[in-house]
Amino acid sequence: LSAKHVAAGVLGVAAVYGAFVWLLGVSADAVSGFVGVILGGGLVALTQTFNAASERRNQMRLAAIDRRLDSSQEAFRLWRKLLTSVHKRDQIGDVVLECQDWWERNCLYLDPDARKAFNLAYMAASNHSDLLADRRNPNTLEFAKENWNNIKAAGDAIVKGAALPSIGDLEHELIGGGPRKGGPA
Repeated sequence: LSAKHVAAGVLGVAAVYGAFVWLLGVSADAVSGFVGVILGGGLVALTQTFNAASERRNQMRLAAIDRRLDSSQEAFRLWRKLLTSVHKRDQIGDVVLECQDWWERNCLYLDPDARKAFNLAYMAASNHSDLLADRRNPNTLEFAKENWNNIKAAGDAIVKGAALPSIGDLEHELIGGGPRKGGPA
């Protein structure tokens, strides 16, 4: 509610109060009691409406959490499949299409950074072999390295996007990140 709405409500209540007391000769105590009942009922209704809307939003958020976690897990699985297929010309096209199809149906459930990184990874994987084929051109080789880094970066973005608490440095090694700097070798 804005200040204008509150002011209008107060003026309206004052006008009704004055009209009942002055024009109709109803006692001030009776009008005060009536106005109190109306205001109290209005506040209860407003509070219940606000609480119901808040409860619906919370239920939607909780339902979305499960879907977001499932989507992050599936994105991670597809990313791993992409990594293992990127140098296999007979497989990469199908894997890229699978990633693209999945992304189109599920991208809104991913964290924005994970969404962008996953999309960039499968697009980069689609032409990575072609970039490696032209090793004579130093510009192409540099672009191939950058392309590979885009493919690899999606894994960390997906894990971070899931926002699950870490279970330790070993977790990072197990998913292909290697040992963390300053961690066990």
